[in-house]
Amino acid sequence: MNKTQRDNFFETIVFKNANRKINFLLTQRLLPALLLSCALLFISLFSLLFSSEVKAEIHWLQPPVVKSSALNNQQDKNKSKESAYKKLSAKEQISPKQLLTRPEIAQYAQGFIDQLFWAKSQQSLQDQHILFQRKINGVPVFGQQLTISYQKDNQQLVKVFENLQNQPEDNSIVAKITAEQALQLAWQRRKVTGDLYGKPQQTLVWLSRAKKLKLAWLVQLDVYQPFGHWSWFIDANNGQTLKVMRREISHIGLAKSDRNKPQVSLSNALEKFSKKQKIEQVKHSQNVALSVDQVQVAGSAQVFDPDPRTTLNSNALTDTSSAGAFTGAYQNVSLPDVSYSGSVYHLSGPWVNVTDFDPPHTTPTTSNSGSWNFQRGQLGFNDAMTYFHLDKNQRYIQSLGFSGSNGIQQGAIAADSNGADGADNSYFSGSYNRLSFGHGCVDDNEDADVILHEYGHAINHNINSQWQGGDTGAMGEGFGDYWAASYSYSTPNGASYQPFKVFTWDAADGCWAGRRLDKTSARYNPAVSYTAHSRQNGFVSDELWSTPLFQALVELIDQGQTRQEVDKIILEAQFGLGANLTMRQMAESIVLTARRLYPAGPHAAVFQQQFIHHEILSDEQGLALELLATRDSGNDGYADPGDLLTMTVRLRNQYLDSLPASSLAVSASVLQVQNQLQIPELASYTSADMELQVQVSETMACGMQDQIRLQGNYQIGGENLPVDLIIPILLGEPAYETTSRSLNFTIPDNRSQVEALTINIAADAASVVDEYFQLAVNIRHSYIGDIQMELVSPAGTRVRLKNRSADNQDDLRGSYPADFTPVDSFSAFYGEPMNGTWTLEIADRAAADKGVLENFSLRWSEGYICGEHTPLVVPGKVTTGGGSLHWGWLALLGAVFIRRLLPA
Repeated sequence: MNKTQRDNFFETIVFKNANRKINFLLTQRLLPALLLSCALLFISLFSLLFSSEVKAEIHWLQPPVVKSSALNNQQDKNKSKESAYKKLSAKEQISPKQLLTRPEIAQYAQGFIDQLFWAKSQQSLQDQHILFQRKINGVPVFGQQLTISYQKDNQQLVKVFENLQNQPEDNSIVAKITAEQALQLAWQRRKVTGDLYGKPQQTLVWLSRAKKLKLAWLVQLDVYQPFGHWSWFIDANNGQTLKVMRREISHIGLAKSDRNKPQVSLSNALEKFSKKQKIEQVKHSQNVALSVDQVQVAGSAQVFDPDPRTTLNSNALTDTSSAGAFTGAYQNVSLPDVSYSGSVYHLSGPWVNVTDFDPPHTTPTTSNSGSWNFQRGQLGFNDAMTYFHLDKNQRYIQSLGFSGSNGIQQGAIAADSNGADGADNSYFSGSYNRLSFGHGCVDDNEDADVILHEYGHAINHNINSQWQGGDTGAMGEGFGDYWAASYSYSTPNGASYQPFKVFTWDAADGCWAGRRLDKTSARYNPAVSYTAHSRQNGFVSDELWSTPLFQALVELIDQGQTRQEVDKIILEAQFGLGANLTMRQMAESIVLTARRLYPAGPHAAVFQQQFIHHEILSDEQGLALELLATRDSGNDGYADPGDLLTMTVRLRNQYLDSLPASSLAVSASVLQVQNQLQIPELASYTSADMELQVQVSETMACGMQDQIRLQGNYQIGGENLPVDLIIPILLGEPAYETTSRSLNFTIPDNRSQVEALTINIAADAASVVDEYFQLAVNIRHSYIGDIQMELVSPAGTRVRLKNRSADNQDDLRGSYPADFTPVDSFSAFYGEPMNGTWTLEIADRAAADKGVLENFSLRWSEGYICGEHTPLVVPGKVTTGGGSLHWGWLALLGAVFIRRLLPA
């Protein structure tokens, strides 16, 4: 296959590269496998060039240890005047915009300063946070922000968060599609069959797609059928759908909506919604008038706290148990600050407003005595449960210090205690700051775990309104599970009755399985973006995050620390961040926050060990090396023989302790390199960027490898730590082969039996599956959530591609693992022969919506190709610690014959 054939081929094939960067740490134990298969060395760098999701970065600026007394509003009068840590002078009157020009901040905003505009300021226990939104020509860039955090008491800079990415703008800078046309397109494609939930909003934004910024209309379309609060991105140039997101968040996962009902017209829906708004405005005016005479008084109620099974320490209770079986589970509690007006008490207070906004529409209960003395099965009981637990939890948050200017969700959140259209599910809507609780099976709000889990989403959203992308789906669910379990663990019997199960009562009696907080076998894979509720190998993505949090809580309480301390750390760590966060970044924030809040305590070490156990943080205690960018002396974007390459590398300290300034000797076999690399002092989880000069030899042949070696020593606590980092370099680009099969196969609807479709591969006898291997599919389907798929290799190895889900989207077009993350990792295939019969097993697991598998293809690599301009395939991350040698590799994966280096 010549160059022209290759380029033409990749203009038509749907294969794309993996859309996220992977870093593997390969120790000497893995060296035999390393030698057996060169393919195991190469992980995705191409993602940095063509991923749609912008990578987030947290730049820790050597935060000093903060004495715990400072958290009690006591001034730390012994601040070090010799701290190398950058300060903002208390006398300095500096605008937010001027902050961006300070050298220690400007380095992270370089090239973007004129596009960053102040959005909001926020306070947490320790710090002040200033958020800047990126805008181009006044139009916001979706999901791209920069946040500066500095200490409130001494104005020392703590961190800079940014997810800015220098991308070319699409040709069109003027919207050719109007806002009204974009709304109509979203309405038609959503196939709306019900009423509007809220007024549609259309906002012009720049959206990152395929490493370009496209002008798009962000259409917020919130409807009852198919239910969802949808963010629909419509290309402002041609009207194509670029992206679809759901903004409401549920504790189980969203059920499939019936899209086979007759569609309603947008004009009729808008007219109906307008009439509804006028009625609601009248009601609101009446309520405002009544509120003038309202006072807040103490009420009382009968509730479960946290749930009947935990209180009675019994598995015998079920949803159908007799009313008398629950007698001992009821507890009489006070309801602070309920509203009283005209001899009527309402469950409306400073932190909760029990109201009605979701079907089945029922008016919240009131009381003439101030007492809600109801039992399960009565709406008044659900109302009281909702008010009591939300109010109590907000007061608990305030007791941790998060009140006033530091407040979290400090206002009355609207809660429909009989909502969610009666489904066995509940959800939080950040757009409206609402909670809605369903009553399928066990009523959701009979279990405090459900109430507090959903409130956990509200906490996430209030602290970080940019909470989306990256691993935030799983982390949001995992935090909600932790937040619920933290409370339950503090109640009588909470530490003894199923402490590691969430939704102890809601998931009873076979309603659903619930989730666990002891999935200690779950392991983090940085190649995967963990969405909410996604099934992994033996665990749910949510459990990968909740388990280390909760296990740290239990361990610290066993060591004599308190739940309040742990909760305070986890809340404080969420401030000053933004979109596209990974679990690894959030874990580092928690560890460093623990170190700052409780420098003399075991908190940071316990959290760190829990995250290391799950491989969220690396156990390679030492330096991590990452390649950020490369430029060549030819200035043509290519690495040619004879070029002088300037590699920008980042060295990162993964110790809890600081590493002193040092130098590393640099050497190579064929490449010519500088002799030394000077390393500055690095505090825990901080990094330094520096340049490394590399001369490519004229004699390097295609596919030839060399390695750059960095060596030195650290003295840590009297112990010698040798550093020996190896950066392999490979000249060339992978040569790809592909085999496709066109089918137009109608997938049988609503079948448990899978359909086995085969494709025969006749590859080179030496060809084995490596990181370049991809499967591309083109499926036409009106509800892709119905589809389940597996890929089976000639050796019989199975990899689950997709489970049945509540994904309402049409069609599945793209490649695994580039566009879509498989349930199981493709690494299960690595090293197996390509030759033989591969089988794609597919099934449609639900009725009504139907689909067609149009075609599927397999692609693999066979050797390397070098041309006039050839790419330098370079490593990304290398780590060492404890005196052992550890190797990491990063290379181009699945590139569409990309020759470009990372931009400098």
